[in-house]
Amino acid sequence: RWRCGEPVVVEKLQCHLKQKWGPRGFLKRFGAEQVQMIDCRDGKSVHWLTLAHFFAGYLKPWTRALCPDTFRRMMLKLKDWPPDQDFRTKMPEYFEDLMQALPYPQYTRRDGVLNLAKYFPRQYVPPDLGPKMYNAFGQHAAWQGMDPNTVKGGHTNLHCDVADAVNILVDVGQGEEAMPDSDEEGDDETLIDDELGNLREQSGAIWDIYRWEDSDSILKLLHAVARERDIEITSNPIHDQLFYLDGCLRKRLRDECVPIKDFSVGGTFQHLSRHGSPCAL
Repeated sequence: RWRCGEPVVVEKLQCHLKQKWGPRGFLKRFGAEQVQMIDCRDGKSVHWLTLAHFFAGYLKPWTRALCPDTFRRMMLKLKDWPPDQDFRTKMPEYFEDLMQALPYPQYTRRDGVLNLAKYFPRQYVPPDLGPKMYNAFGQHAAWQGMDPNTVKGGHTNLHCDVADAVNILVDVGQGEEAMPDSDEEGDDETLIDDELGNLREQSGAIWDIYRWEDSDSILKLLHAVARERDIEITSNPIHDQLFYLDGCLRKRLRDECVPIKDFSVGGTFQHLSRHGSPCAL
C-alpha cells in the first residue's frame, strides 16, 4: 500500500511510548519560553504568549488567552515546536522515546538503512526532517454532541509534505473541564456524517489525506473558490497552504470534481487535519 502512495495506519503506537507526553510536564519544564503560535479562528500569528499560556489553556479551557481585538478565547495552535533547535538536542529523552516507538524503523528512523536522509553527505547542512511537535486546542464539547453539526478547533490547511511523514498522536485532552462561559458557539465547519463514520464518537485529530494524482482536481476547485472570494493567487495554493477544506469545500470536491479518494483516519502516515479535542502530535 505504501508503494502505491496510500497512507498506512498503525494502531496503538501510544502503547510503546515510555515517557509522559501530557501537557503538565512540558508546562513545568518549558513554560517560561515565549513562542509564536497561530490563532486558528483568524489565522493570525500570536507572538506575546508563553508555553505556559498554551499548556494551561490546553488543560483548563476557561484559562485560554483572549484575543485583544475580539475578546474571544483564542483557538491556539503551536506548530513545528521547537522551531529553531533540533528535537534531539532540546529533549533527548523524548526523541529516543519516539524513535523506539516508530513503525518500520529501517525506513522511518534517522539511522534507518532505507532512509535516504541517513546518507546525506556530512559536509553539508542536513535537511530538517524532524521530529517536530504539533499541539492544538480543540472544541471537545461540540465534537462530543453539544452541537454535532458544527466544530472547528485547531486545524491545518491543505498542504503537500516535501517528504514522507509519520504522525503519532501522543496525547489527547479529555475535555472534562468545560468552560463555564463557553464561547464555543459553533463555527462554520460542517461535519458530514458519511465522512466521519465511526470516528464521530472519538476524540483527538482527524487527518484528511488525498492522493497525489487528484492534485489537479483539487487545484481546479481551489482556483474556483479563490475567484468566488476575490482572492488573488500567484502561485500554487496547496504549497502555500492558502485553504482549509472545511465540510462545505470537501462536499464540493466530491460533487463537482472527478471522484476523489479521501482517507479520513483518526490518528498516521502522511494532509489536512482537524481537532475535536486538545491534542499533541
